[in-house]
Amino acid sequence: DLKGLKASALNVRTLEVLKSMATINKCFPEILNCMAIVNAPAFFSFSWSIIKKILDPRTAAKIKIFSNTQQGLAWIRSMIDEDQILSDYGGTGPCFDKVMQAEGGGIIAKRRIVELVSVHHGSRNSKCFEMTGDEKAELWVYTRSFHGCRAKVLKDGEILKAADVRGVASRAEEGVANLEPNRIKIMSGLKGPGKYEFLVESKAPNGNGKELEHVLLVGEVN
Repeated sequence: DLKGLKASALNVRTLEVLKSMATINKCFPEILNCMAIVNAPAFFSFSWSIIKKILDPRTAAKIKIFSNTQQGLAWIRSMIDEDQILSDYGGTGPCFDKVMQAEGGGIIAKRRIVELVSVHHGSRNSKCFEMTGDEKAELWVYTRSFHGCRAKVLKDGEILKAADVRGVASRAEEGVANLEPNRIKIMSGLKGPGKYEFLVESKAPNGNGKELEHVLLVGEVN
């Protein structure tokens, strides 16, 4: 829902974020059936012509853009049962806030830490994130790394947690270089305040400097 979107929000930084998201999506299977973007302002048509070039063509083809609210809601009702449509959009389902609360185990996350680390074979790379004094986080890692990586969470150079992560191992024996994505919880109850480092070390043999493996860190912060 793009209601209230301003043209100033679609800037160079936004495009960089979208490019990063396109890279992140490589960590996940393509499962989108269809998507509706409603309340699109007039200027969005130009922005969309740029954005869809970043997306996989198969994904972009599944996205419908509606500037007319009623047309958008009519299309949604034609695709989704009434009891599955949020009450925010005229359905008989729950409101958006209740859905988010239910998916969060009764708690709506204050914010999310999202860091993508790309590492060359046989090397290491890291990203940093910060938490305030009243924050507590649960950290998950997503990857389809074939050779596997060592993921570490550090504070002031001290290792708080370390775990081996890789794509779904059941396909490794088949020699498939592009494994299914895997989701691993690496840490619970991380408390602020502080500045933390998420370090990823590749277990792959040294390559030609071009091969990359991607590891996505997602933290649910409350």
